Amino acid sequence: MRVVHLPVYQDNAYQGLLMDALRQLGVQTIDGGGGGNFFRTALFRWKADILHFHWLHPYMIRPSPFGTVLRSARLLIELSILKLFGQRLVWTVHNLKNHDNRHLALERWFTKRFARLPSAIITHSRRAAEEAASTFAMNDRARIHIVPHGNYVGCYPNEISRTNARETLRLGREAIVFLFFGRIQPYKGLLELIREFKSLSLDLQLVVAGPAGAEMEQTIRDEIGRAQNITFHPGFVPDERIQFYMNACDAAVLPHRQIFTSGAAMLAMSFGRACVAPRLSGMLELLDEQGAFLYDHQRPHALAEAIRTAANNREKLAEMGEHNFAKVSDQDWAKSAAAMLEIYMNIG
Repeated sequence: MRVVHLPVYQDNAYQGLLMDALRQLGVQTIDGGGGGNFFRTALFRWKADILHFHWLHPYMIRPSPFGTVLRSARLLIELSILKLFGQRLVWTVHNLKNHDNRHLALERWFTKRFARLPSAIITHSRRAAEEAASTFAMNDRARIHIVPHGNYVGCYPNEISRTNARETLRLGREAIVFLFFGRIQPYKGLLELIREFKSLSLDLQLVVAGPAGAEMEQTIRDEIGRAQNITFHPGFVPDERIQFYMNACDAAVLPHRQIFTSGAAMLAMSFGRACVAPRLSGMLELLDEQGAFLYDHQRPHALAEAIRTAANNREKLAEMGEHNFAKVSDQDWAKSAAAMLEIYMNIG
């Protein structure tokens, strides 16, 4: 079986791990590139059994509304032709809209039409399935399948001790350390987190680590200002360095304003970290109050209160991290791939 994944982002651990696990089951997985035009390649070179889409915005969204209409219409026409040639479509719904919030009305209109084409639609949780079905008017619920997100246990080195991790990052041995980790985008709420954190005790430390564009990086630095208890480590974090940040912190903070599926939460749980997160549907099938301090993101200063509550319950954080680790330990990539393969085999 030949399956093309589209688009493929090389720095996205989810896709690499899923594709590797599928290969172990005998699936020939093909990297479909990072976006752009693929019709001729799909028709004459790939000749795949299945085109598995993960994100649609690289194939739909353009700078202008007119360009977005043209590109989205072209995508639907091309996929309809590929279906006539026997190529089946699968779509994993990772989010409900593009994170840059560009041309949202057009995106939703065309995504609803795209949603009629796949033989199977995949989400990572029951809540996500319900939201996707409602948002994109999916009346045929039999096409929707739930395949849990695989964990990151053992996917990254995890040998460094807490003491050595803190020494390396120049963090106080006895400080209560909170971590914001991952690619920095506006919807993740980092600027709000920094503003809220500056109102808290200097005994608390916030570490921010992850890549951001040059403009966003400067905005973050300006927001931090002279705050002595916030440390910013911009740039991509190599796999072998992730353990330093995860093992140095007491809890991971996920201040997202909107979320559908959270790989960052899965990563923190895979390292046995407690979490601070909003009470949003995209979090609630993964996190619970035994492993996270959940807050109402619409209530002013609720984020700061949740962080303060976590700090005041420091003795519980390790136990909460253990709960999170146990919760995700059995969600390995072999199981995800096996469930995916069964879907591939049974679609018409």
